[in-house]
Amino acid sequence: MTATVWAIVVVAALAWIAWPRGTPTSDPAAPTMTAAPAVVAAPADAHPPAPDASRSPVAKASGTPQVADAQVAAEPAPRRARRRPKPKVAAAAPDAARPALPATVRVMTLDAGKSTWAHVTVDGRALGLSPVAAAKIPAGRHVFTAKRDGFRDAARTIDVVAGERAKVTLSLEAQ
Repeated sequence: MTATVWAIVVVAALAWIAWPRGTPTSDPAAPTMTAAPAVVAAPADAHPPAPDASRSPVAKASGTPQVADAQVAAEPAPRRARRRPKPKVAAAAPDAARPALPATVRVMTLDAGKSTWAHVTVDGRALGLSPVAAAKIPAGRHVFTAKRDGFRDAARTIDVVAGERAKVTLSLEAQ
């Protein structure tokens, strides 16, 4: 009985290996795949057929065959690929109308020659605690002030130049 089982397993394995895969069936009702017809491109120098001049509206009105103006054109101009339009750049504004670039200002406060913290304001507007690494300040004359409890207020007026870097050092004195 064991030999019979082995014989069946071997025959089934051989049948599975030899079975054709991916071939169409012989069933006439089964859908079949056919190749698409080849499309042949016309040569680049080929011209479209000329329309019949006797069928034009001009020929019908006068009774004599004439060619309309649209049909007289010799050869159509080749088409160019469409390009994206370039962005339009506005004309440069005069210096007076151009907004001034902000300046970068570094503010430090010192107590007896050593760096210390203080509340810093520019023209009365809070800038933060010193040292202030890189504050953007508009060009022009500005008053920088440093305040800290136990010290006298320190103030300094600076002319800030547009687009440049400036360093402001304010010295605090103990009360």
